[in-house]
Amino acid sequence: MINNGGVVIAMVWGRNSNPAAYNFYYAEWVPLVTPPGIVVSQSSTLALTEGGSAGTYNVKLAVAPATNVVVRVSSSDDGAVRVNKVGGTAGSSQDLTFTPSGTGIWSTDQAITLSAVEDGNADNESVTITHAVVDGSSSDEYDPAADVTFTVNVTDDESVELMVSETSLTVTEASGSGRS
Repeated sequence: MINNGGVVIAMVWGRNSNPAAYNFYYAEWVPLVTPPGIVVSQSSTLALTEGGSAGTYNVKLAVAPATNVVVRVSSSDDGAVRVNKVGGTAGSSQDLTFTPSGTGIWSTDQAITLSAVEDGNADNESVTITHAVVDGSSSDEYDPAADVTFTVNVTDDESVELMVSETSLTVTEASGSGRS
């Protein structure tokens, strides 16, 4: 096979009766087709710290859709990580709309910002971020597109403290009770 700028030349060879010789049967131009899909610039685990900087990455589509495609970006735990887009309000999810042309065109990156939520515990969290096509609001050829996920690990900024207080216990021999 020879890749010629997105088109593949497929050549078929076979053996004839002479095992040392090969015969060329045919060559054919076969276009490479990229399936509809979601392209996310963040491909591995993202690390955030409570009270620290947010993490930003980009989302776009793999191929031009026939009509609009809506991609929902969601957090598995919005008490630990919130999702935001330009002009949006941080929450558990945000919808990105990609169009065949014009504003929001499928091939242009749309930014997503993830921020760690301050909480009162000292637990580190691990949250899954999912990017999924909203089938009922999207071009049909994108319905089978696979979800894209990655993990966000949040390092907590609270510390664990152990408090020990002094206690006294007085035992009186006559009564046998342990009251103080």
